[in-house]
Amino acid sequence: MFKLLQSQLRPAFFTKTFAQTQINTIAATQQALFSEYFRQLDKQSIDKMDRNMTENKHYRRIMNQWQKPLERKQIKKQKKLLNPVVPNEEDPVSTLYVHNEEEGVQLPPNPTKIFAIVRIKGLQYKVTKDDRLMSEKLDFEVGQQIELDEVLLIGTQDYTCIGRPTVSKAKVIATVEEQSYTDKTLIFKKRRRKDSQRHMGYRHQVTMLKIDRVVHEVDEQSIHENEVNILDSKPTVSLI
Repeated sequence: MFKLLQSQLRPAFFTKTFAQTQINTIAATQQALFSEYFRQLDKQSIDKMDRNMTENKHYRRIMNQWQKPLERKQIKKQKKLLNPVVPNEEDPVSTLYVHNEEEGVQLPPNPTKIFAIVRIKGLQYKVTKDDRLMSEKLDFEVGQQIELDEVLLIGTQDYTCIGRPTVSKAKVIATVEEQSYTDKTLIFKKRRRKDSQRHMGYRHQVTMLKIDRVVHEVDEQSIHENEVNILDSKPTVSLI
């Protein structure tokens, strides 16, 4: 008799217990989600308050002075990579300006009365024959003769040739005279009221060059190949 009553009561008891457990689980889950939402909201509010309290406007302004230009530079670089500039092959290699149409052009040009604008490691120098030039360090031995082919402009008494970007058939022959250093630059940093200071020196590596000659291989055929213009007025400054 007892076993029969136990078998009849067991399903009802377990059904009620399972239902109550399920209700408690759902309530706990909802409460956990509700609490997690407000916990994240409180954390965001606290972080925002901390940023507003600890952020220095003067510091942010100083950081933006170099960060924003850097970002604009990166954006511009990406645009250049997406839209590369294709050079027009029809453009002339260089433009030649004749100073006086009546006197014409003396060929070959006088080697002692010719100058060039040459680019060495991103820097431009005006050179003539027998000049001494101090440039950025070049990996050449002392006494070695080198050829500089990045000539941007050639000027003589009769004509001026401007490259786009370089002048064809133009070069500067130079000899490496010395591998040296510049004068010492002193660097001194001091933080007031911090008992902190730093003193150091710096010497930049340079190469001394002697310009042997400026070469521009120009003839009548090359003059006709280039774009030739006649100057309306004489230059206001001396070309040599």
